[in-house]
Amino acid sequence: MEKNKKGFTLIELLVVVLIIGIIAAVALPQYKMAVAKSRYSTIMNLAKSIALAQDRYFMVHGAYANRFVDLDIDMPADYISNSKENEYCYNWGGCKITMTGALYCYERTHKNTLNIYFHHSIAFNTFAGKFFCGAQGTNENNFSNKLCKQITNNANIDRNHDYTVCDQKFNGNSYLFSSY
Repeated sequence: MEKNKKGFTLIELLVVVLIIGIIAAVALPQYKMAVAKSRYSTIMNLAKSIALAQDRYFMVHGAYANRFVDLDIDMPADYISNSKENEYCYNWGGCKITMTGALYCYERTHKNTLNIYFHHSIAFNTFAGKFFCGAQGTNENNFSNKLCKQITNNANIDRNHDYTVCDQKFNGNSYLFSSY
C-alpha cells in the first residue's frame, strides 16, 4: 500500500528561498532610495516656502531677511534649537539663512542638503535663483551623490560646497536642481 506524500522537497524549498533572496537584493536598494527621496521632499517643501517668503520680504524691504522671525511663514514647531536667529535645527535636519541671500537646509539621515540662492543674491550672482542638491562627500558613487543625481536628474557636478548648518559641517558635490 502506497502512502500519499504531501509536502515540498528540500530542493523546492531552496529554490523558493533563493528566488526570495534575489528579489529582496534587487528591491532593498530601491526601497532605501525611495525613503531617502521622501525625506528629502520634506526639506524641499520647507525650503521652497522659505525662498518664497524671502522673495516677498525682498520686495518690501529691498534686502533679504537674515532672521526667520522676520519672514511671514511659520517654521515647524518641533525644533530642538533655534538659538541662532538664522537657524532652526530639528531631529530630522535643519535650515540656515545667510545675509548674502542663500538658504541651506539638510536632511540628517543621509546628509543631503538643499541649497537655494535667492534671485537677488549678493555673493552668489552666478547661482541666483537656483536650487542645488548637495551631497556629503566627493565620491560620486556614495549614496548621497547617487541620491542627488536621481533627484536632480543631473549627473554633472555643478559646484562644490562647504558650509555648516546646525553644527553639522557639509562638504561635497552640488548638482543643479532647477530654478525657482
